[in-house]
Amino acid sequence: MKARVIEGRGLLSACQGAGLSAYEIHMGLTSASGLPSPFQVNLRSGRHVEMPDGAMDREGLTVGTYLHGLFHSAAVRGSILEYVAKRKGVKLVAGEGDLDPDAEYDKLAALVRDHIDMELVYGITGLG
Repeated sequence: MKARVIEGRGLLSACQGAGLSAYEIHMGLTSASGLPSPFQVNLRSGRHVEMPDGAMDREGLTVGTYLHGLFHSAAVRGSILEYVAKRKGVKLVAGEGDLDPDAEYDKLAALVRDHIDMELVYGITGLG
């Protein structure tokens, strides 16, 4: 699914208009009477839509959504981290850009294989 940030205040103040990819794992509809939706879904199940998603309090400090994978968006993640750092009076350490999640998972898998007796794990789980 594709969506974009439509409420640029508080935690999302630095990413209004940013597009993002996400997924949903729920059924039904949730609404928050009187609260603005911070996101708009533009593509869902291969169909173009204009559907609001989530809720945000007036200050923009509390955000709820069904969009999973939200933190994979560099714009959204950066906006939230910058906002929190500023409120706490600290500076973020400059990053080296976006990481490749697949490469990072491969590193984690290699680390686990190097330090765990996988034959023992397979034997315990009945997969050996």
